[in-house]
Amino acid sequence: MPTQDAAYSSTYGMGIVGNNRAQFRDEFFSFDTANVWDLVQTGAGMALNLGGNASGSRYLAISTGMTANSETILQTKASFMLPCKLSFGLSMSQRIADQEVFVELVSIDSSGAVETSTLFPSSNLNNAANAASIKFDGATTANAINIIRGYGVSELASGSLAFLTTAASGAPPNFFPATVFEINADSEEVVFGARAIDSLAGMTLAAKRTQNLPDTSKRYKVRIRVRNLASSPASSTDVRLHFVRVVNATQITVDMARHMGRTSDVADSLPVSIAAPMPALVAGSALIGDISMQYRAGASGGASIKHIVSIAGTNAQVVKNSAGRLLGWQMTNTTASWRYLKIYNTNVAPTPGTTTVIMTIAIPPGQISDFMAEGGLAFSIGISCAILAGSAVTDNTPIAAGDVVGNIFYA
Repeated sequence: MPTQDAAYSSTYGMGIVGNNRAQFRDEFFSFDTANVWDLVQTGAGMALNLGGNASGSRYLAISTGMTANSETILQTKASFMLPCKLSFGLSMSQRIADQEVFVELVSIDSSGAVETSTLFPSSNLNNAANAASIKFDGATTANAINIIRGYGVSELASGSLAFLTTAASGAPPNFFPATVFEINADSEEVVFGARAIDSLAGMTLAAKRTQNLPDTSKRYKVRIRVRNLASSPASSTDVRLHFVRVVNATQITVDMARHMGRTSDVADSLPVSIAAPMPALVAGSALIGDISMQYRAGASGGASIKHIVSIAGTNAQVVKNSAGRLLGWQMTNTTASWRYLKIYNTNVAPTPGTTTVIMTIAIPPGQISDFMAEGGLAFSIGISCAILAGSAVTDNTPIAAGDVVGNIFYA
């Protein structure tokens, strides 16, 4: 495995923006202590064995035994620069008291040894000066603790938090992890989380730390520790490492104008396109969502038609008995005299000569009056009409049957 990550420039001391690259990967086809892992120590009564031989199952099993104060430590030979993402598949045969498992990123010195600081002793991290760690302890299979330390400052440990389960699926010897655990470490934050294995679901965010962060100028190794505490555990546990992966996680922010002294992240940010599809906007009363060519009063958006053939009389009638829009008309005068279509804002048949006329439409002798109003003319109560022989608003002179025929369009 490489000791110089491919996306880091040692000349300029900075990450090179580029494609995501794997810095380290082990699926435990073998347990290679010549090229991949350093077995720092094997705890008394503990044993390491490879397991899994079918259906994609493969893992390194560390059997804890029952010896008190016993600890096994292994760490990668390769080292990495931050920012990076450590992900690992881990399962345990049981969760009981007096046993602890740590998977962590720890800084190293120029000789490759883990840096330590004892000014503020760190029992959880074996005094590692810079670390980001997930600790599995206690009897609850879905719980874990995150621990962080930077620059030798005292360690910052969370309480027991809900991650996802360490219980395995499968049957002996072909076990599979139920969870992918993750540590995302960069210059501004460390995020601890978990995702269900082989699932489309997103990450379960367990915790984020933005204080006491590890030193980003250092190189880091992955370290795994399994230990029994001072009280001997009740029985032996198999701790299974199904895979360990480290990838570059170069952070590219959009707040490139911060030097300009703007007052908010929004003001500093560059435009970013939204990759996810936007939800459909609702039509109806939400005008911004009504983007189609429709008349808004009807549920289907189309116009309704009132067909008229005049009878002997004033032809007073209701076109629509509720609020709506007059969209247009096409009326033919079959006589040699003028006829007048009068429109009213009412939801009952009008009384010609008494009910207030809103519109008077003159239909020439032997001709057609044809009109469409884009968007319609609004009527707050209803739409009704009458057809008369006189133009005055007070006129109520009836006409003969068949004098006027045509259609009124409304919504």
